[in-house]
This record gives sequence, structure tokens and C-alpha cells, in this order.
Amino acid sequence: QFDEFAHVENYNRLEVLTDPYVRVAWGPSLARIYDSMYAHPGCLGGAIWAGIDDIFHMPDHTMIGYGPWGVIDGWRRRKPEFYGMKEAYSPVVVKRAAAPADGGKLRLRLENRYDFLNLSALEITCYEGGRQRPLHVDVPPHGTATVSIPVSGRGKNDPVRIVFRDPRGFVSQEVVIPTGETVPHAPSPGSLAPVKLSESGHDYRIQAGRNTFVVNKATGEIQTAAIAGKAVPVSAPALMIVPLNNDDGGGPGVTNCNYQTELPVLLYQPYRGWKADSVRATREDDGSVSLRVTGAYAGAGGVVVTRFEKDGSLVVQYAFTLTGTDGIDPRQWGLVCTLPRSYDRLSWDLKGPAVRYPAASLARLHGTAVARPADRSNSLRWEKPSEPWASDANKLGTNAFRSTKAGIYRASLTNAEGLGVELLSDGAKSARAWVDGDKVYLLSADYNTGGSDHFSGFFYEEQRRPLKAGSRITGNMHLQLIDDKLNKGL
Repeated sequence: QFDEFAHVENYNRLEVLTDPYVRVAWGPSLARIYDSMYAHPGCLGGAIWAGIDDIFHMPDHTMIGYGPWGVIDGWRRRKPEFYGMKEAYSPVVVKRAAAPADGGKLRLRLENRYDFLNLSALEITCYEGGRQRPLHVDVPPHGTATVSIPVSGRGKNDPVRIVFRDPRGFVSQEVVIPTGETVPHAPSPGSLAPVKLSESGHDYRIQAGRNTFVVNKATGEIQTAAIAGKAVPVSAPALMIVPLNNDDGGGPGVTNCNYQTELPVLLYQPYRGWKADSVRATREDDGSVSLRVTGAYAGAGGVVVTRFEKDGSLVVQYAFTLTGTDGIDPRQWGLVCTLPRSYDRLSWDLKGPAVRYPAASLARLHGTAVARPADRSNSLRWEKPSEPWASDANKLGTNAFRSTKAGIYRASLTNAEGLGVELLSDGAKSARAWVDGDKVYLLSADYNTGGSDHFSGFFYEEQRRPLKAGSRITGNMHLQLIDDKLNKGL
């Protein structure tokens, strides 16, 4: 039997305050441990540390305690770890067995982790094609079975939602599974005419579909852009490597039980000091335009090739070699776009597990969040909050806004008028947005891993990719300009 076998993300407090995604990433590490515990009958269980944040409000409006290590906070609001814990411990495990043929059947592999209940004792409801119907399956305790569910085939990607309720009425599991292969969002179609390239003394001007880009000939960086004549003041691309912080950040604050309520966030920024050696724009035979730039930052040198496609989107490929003497143990790396502070609305569609997460969860696969940055560096409050935990904010934005979105199909950053930029992917990349003063950054991450908390560090060891002088990193970014009103035909 384990005792305190899984502490929630807490000891890396600066990292947690900066990017709450590390709380979401804690869930799979817990699931890996629990799967092992379940598979070995000799293990009686273990204690997740802890249930509720160990922080107490005193009459003089100070706070004391050992740390925010609960799966729910002091106001009993559910934190990301709550949903990760619920999924790891679910007595019903659902996995896709095979893709159905059109109008065929959805085949699922069910594992029953109940010690005594047959799944036939559960109330199972299937929602599909605008209708609902009960399902009856016979899977004995600790057994597995493959079940087939008829699907209407009305839409290639119409999802099937299945809810499992135990005899007490509690939801044991809820999943949403598409009945077809999910296709990443395609770029908005332009005229598909060849991309136009012109130049002045200082700039390249590139007309791709309804989009216009102005590129600085000295640096090779996009300085501004426009969609159908509407300006989108985006600056891109810039290399960024986010290091693992490995901080104790005040940790649990055990000294005299004096809990620290005001801690600094980590202001990660792109590499600085870019100097281009060469900038060359070329018309390609397929009608696109390529921009090849070589140069170096203070600490990394390499090449960036941006391809402006006829549909108006652009694909940026990069390869850099680190030149600094100090090593970096990264948590993320990729390319960054910079926009003004007013571009503060983030929306996303993710590739993820079949589990259905509620709207209050940072792990939900589809969502929208507004930055709403706050002056306080910590989200702890004396007053009882009226909003869910995901809406708490610090200077970087709300928890929902500033947390990494792992496995994106798309992630867009727009202003109040619906103008902005959108990252496209096949589910292999991650995205993260955050406010920094009068700017908003949007990171397209080719590499993304969990936090540096030592309790779950073992889970990430095989994912870690330490870098040193001479290390080479590569990746790409698929970007398009968007105008919600234009896309909707308004």
C-alpha cells in the first residue's frame, strides 16, 4: 500500500501560477500510477495529497496554511486535478476498438473495474443523431468486452455521447466519440490565384488570396497583415523556448505556517537580439511565395522558411541550433506571434481523450476564454468567488486563457471585432496565449510536456529533452488570418 503517493502540482508554484496546464498534465501521471495499482492485487491503494487546499483565512484577513495542494480549493471549487483524478479512478474504461463503416456500428472496448457490479446494473444512455436510447451490456466485475453500437451515419463526424450511471445515480463515466475521422480545420479559401509579390526599399508586400502581409526585408519578420483590407497587427515569427522552472516558489510555506499569497508569475518571452544574415523571397512554380531567412538570436542560430499559400494561409518551418554555453531543460518550444493587448479572446478545438469534460474544466476539448487579466499575482481571495476556478486571473489572464491547450486542431486569438490569427494543426501541436503588458503572445508549440513538480517528475522523464550548445530543434507553424464576420458572410 502507498501512503502519500500523488501530490497535486504545488511545489512548482511559480510554474503553476504562470501556466495552469501543468495541473491538467498531472492527470495522466496519476492514471499511470493507478493503472499499475489496479493491475496488482497486492496493492491496497494510496492517498492523493490532498482533498482540499490547506489554506486558512484568519480574522485579520491574513492567510496561513501549508499549501494549495487540494483537488478542490478552499471554496470547494473543482481544480483541474479534480477532473484528472475522476478520470483516473473511473470504474468504467472506454476505448475505441475500430472505426465504423458509414451507417455501420461503433465498436468500443469496455473495461469494468468495479469489484462487485456487473455493468448490466448501470443505467447506460447513448445520445446519437439527435436521439437517445438505452444500452444494455453484460461485463462482469474486472472483465472486458467489445460492444457494437449502431450509428445513423447522418454526418461523418456526428459524435456519439454515452453516459454511465451507477445504481445510486452517480455518473461513473461519460464519453463523446466522433463516428468518423476528425479532419483539422482547413484554411479559409481565398481566390486561389497565384500569390503576388512586390517590394519597396524596405519591405516585401505579399498578397495571398484576400490577405496582405508586409515583411521587413532587413529582418524577414512579418510586421503587419490585413484580411480583406482590415488590419491585423501581428508580428511573427519569433523563436521561444520555455524552460522547466524547477522552483520551490515558496513551496508549501511551512515556516511558521506563513502562506505566501503574493508570488511573481514567470514572464516567458521570445528569444531576443535577432539579426538576419539573408532574406530572400521567391515565387514558386505552384503559385505560392517562399521567404527564406537565415540569421541568429543571442543563443540560437538557424533558418526560417515561410511559405505563403494561395489560400491565404502561411506555413513556417524552422531549424535552429543552440549556441549558448548554458544548457536548457525545456518544457515547451516553438514559434510565437505577437499581437496588441486587445486581441484577448482565445478559442480552441483539441484532439483528446473520449472523456467529456465540463465547461469549467481546463481540459475541455472545445472552448473560448477571455483574458481579463488581474493586478494580483495570485488567485486566492478572501471573498467567496462567484465564478468557477477557471475564471480566476492574474496579470497573464484567466486560468482558462493562459493555460496551454495540448493537441490542437485549431486555436484562434481574436479581438472584440472577431479579427485575429488562427493556428492550424492535426492534433500534434499545442498552443498557449498570455498577456504581457500591452502585448498578447500566442505560442505554437512543437514540444510540450508537464511541469517540474518532483512528485510527478518520474512520469515525464521519458518525455524530457534537455538541450545544450549544439542541440538542434525543428518544427513548423501553420497560420491563417481570420475575420469572424467575413467567414460568416456578414
